[in-house]
Amino acid sequence: MQKQAVLVCSVCALAAILTIAITMTLLKRGKTPAAPGEQPSSEVLVPGEEDISDHYQISETSAALLPETADAGESYQKETLFLGDSNTVRLYANGLISLQQFCAKEGIGTHAALNEGIVTFKKDSSTYTIAQAVAKMKPRRVVIMLGTNDTGMSVDEFIKNYTALVQAIQESYPYTDIIVNTVPPVPANHANYPHMDQTKIDDFNMALLSMCEQMGLKFLNSAEALKDANGYGREDYYQTGDIHLKPVGLKAMLSYLRTHAYQTDDRRPDTANIPTRAEYTPNPSSAVTAPSSSEAAGSSEEQGVLYQASYRVDKTGGTLSSGSDSGKTSLSYEVTSAAQSISVTAVPEDGYVFVKWSDGVTQKTRTDTNFKQNVDVTAVFAAASVHISSTGKAVLGDSYTFTAKLGGKHLTADSIRWYANGAEVPQAAGKTTVRLHTGDPCLYGAIREQMDALDADGIPYDDTPGVSSFCGAAAALRAEYTLPNVSQTVIITRTAGRTPVPERESIRSLAAHQATMVLFLSTALTETLQGELLAGGYAAETPAAIVYKATWPEEKIFRCAVGTLHKTVTENGMKKTALIVVGGCLGDEYLRSLLYHPDFTTEYRKGKA
Repeated sequence: MQKQAVLVCSVCALAAILTIAITMTLLKRGKTPAAPGEQPSSEVLVPGEEDISDHYQISETSAALLPETADAGESYQKETLFLGDSNTVRLYANGLISLQQFCAKEGIGTHAALNEGIVTFKKDSSTYTIAQAVAKMKPRRVVIMLGTNDTGMSVDEFIKNYTALVQAIQESYPYTDIIVNTVPPVPANHANYPHMDQTKIDDFNMALLSMCEQMGLKFLNSAEALKDANGYGREDYYQTGDIHLKPVGLKAMLSYLRTHAYQTDDRRPDTANIPTRAEYTPNPSSAVTAPSSSEAAGSSEEQGVLYQASYRVDKTGGTLSSGSDSGKTSLSYEVTSAAQSISVTAVPEDGYVFVKWSDGVTQKTRTDTNFKQNVDVTAVFAAASVHISSTGKAVLGDSYTFTAKLGGKHLTADSIRWYANGAEVPQAAGKTTVRLHTGDPCLYGAIREQMDALDADGIPYDDTPGVSSFCGAAAALRAEYTLPNVSQTVIITRTAGRTPVPERESIRSLAAHQATMVLFLSTALTETLQGELLAGGYAAETPAAIVYKATWPEEKIFRCAVGTLHKTVTENGMKKTALIVVGGCLGDEYLRSLLYHPDFTTEYRKGKA
């Protein structure tokens, strides 16, 4: 009996837990659970009452996801070919893109886009599939905008068709960048299209991101710009009960495209012989009709409002100020008169400078007037700080002193902040930076890439050479590299190691000249070096020398011959900071030069002969 009692209690507890769970679920979905003994309600959930925002899970760390960028502008948009269905046609019908910028047709899905001929060109009676049309139009990039008409199929079938379409485009024209755009959301009230399911659309889009990751494509998550807080399409972007975007929604999507730009090198081999699209007559429903009076009364496009003026900050670095509005990251104003004037100032934060507005205006304060269209611009700021870090012990003195001097269109000495090893050094501003190299930076010192970097940033500099180590080695050896009848050529080179050398400049090839040879960065490779010198033609008894830290207080010299070079280096523990000199110039035999010969006549004296 005791065991039975326990069992009954356990079952009751489980039932209670299930009841609570079901109740909470129904409440969350906006439904009231039926009372005990009553039949469940058959009431349909009112559109918009359910919050489905958590259903859409897009990984922000995905390599396929296009991140936010500065506005790439109209040029980026004009270089883009849009492939899609009725919403794509609406871009053209509402004058937002040109005839040459789209291949689309109302009502098509991925299967039709892959197989049906829907594109025509002037002076050409044939019809072409989207993939075939892309090959003829040779676009810089394509944005695929399909899926709305595919929601009746499974996710797997949809991705299978979409993948086949992408592959067909890649095979037809492999030189274009492919961007996959999200299937646009639908508003909560989509009564004209009751079969549409926003969670299904979310599933499509999440699957598209996975497809892009697998195929190496880029994913444009424009859905986030079109959704409201509950995960549906914004009502003001759609006609009442409809799933097609109005101009305001289409513009928001294009703005998102430009501010999530995919900039790459132009891979197209040519852009000649591109045919002109035949005229396309959109379905009248593609151009959004004027809203009814009841809709207009509650919309943002109220009577008297001509345009919208929107200003925002690009990521970080500053704020916006206009009249009493200050410290804002975005500002938006309704323009009720074409002659209306709006002034906005981009205010950089400490450690930043203003660069420009996204439409090219370089003044911090811009004044927009004589409106002919909406204004939507972004203020771009850049960090104006210099961070210098160093480790190690100074050879000369007890500490390093670093300074720097920067110049540029948007930088002034007052706007730059200076840091050394994490600590701000404001007194360094405006002073001169010295970058000190050991040896000669023009020989294996990577000075070219440093100068190119300075040139790219518009930073002025001087290249001040010191005594090269190969000259210092000659002084230490009391040698003359160019002796008459011995050698009139000095070869400065290195042994191939982690940094390769061209085959024509191999040690073996250069040794054939029998000239004086000075070798950098080779003391750790003397076994190979010795073999190559001998194979190239130097005799084993050819004089050689290793000079360690030439001209330094700890300078050391080790003389030997080519045949004993490796042994000498090994026995003396030489691994770095040393030069190797090879050649007859280190011997005792040579002819006297004519420069000071008593029989040689010059401009300043007459010879005896």
